[in-house]
Amino acid sequence: MKRLAVQRTSTRWFQDQEVPHEDIDKALEVAMQSPSACNRQSYEYRLYDDQELIDEIASLAIGASGYKNNIPCLGVIVGKQRAYFNDRDKHVIYIDASLSAMSFQFALETQGLASCCINWPGIAENEQKMETLLDLDPDENVIMLMAIGYPDPDGMVPYSEKKPVESIRSY
Repeated sequence: MKRLAVQRTSTRWFQDQEVPHEDIDKALEVAMQSPSACNRQSYEYRLYDDQELIDEIASLAIGASGYKNNIPCLGVIVGKQRAYFNDRDKHVIYIDASLSAMSFQFALETQGLASCCINWPGIAENEQKMETLLDLDPDENVIMLMAIGYPDPDGMVPYSEKKPVESIRSY
């Protein structure tokens, strides 16, 4: 597992190659095994492989500005508040979706596919545009975007050294 975690990188340069839907579905089957509160799976993966639509969606996420034209498949993970009945649970969709997203990325990696989570900051104007573009229901929130594709062997991956375990844990 550690070898897989180290192998997986946030890839931003992809080959100009279509991503088979079957491979995405295999990765989603793994992602669906992730824990979620009361197994409600309060999220949905919306996947796009039309380049014009990818450009339009990725333009709203400032985290993809340098490589949005290089994304063969774009996932938008949408959380659904309707899965929970109390306002106290409003953050659970972020936990459920994030747990699923990491398993999804590992499953993609085992199939030779690469991915990169794309920053989705809380900019009200962009959120409203995304709601309209994706025809989101009032109780649906974009959790994150994810670029998916076959990694370009010549593409560079930025190196970010991980912190030592002692810096993130305490007993």
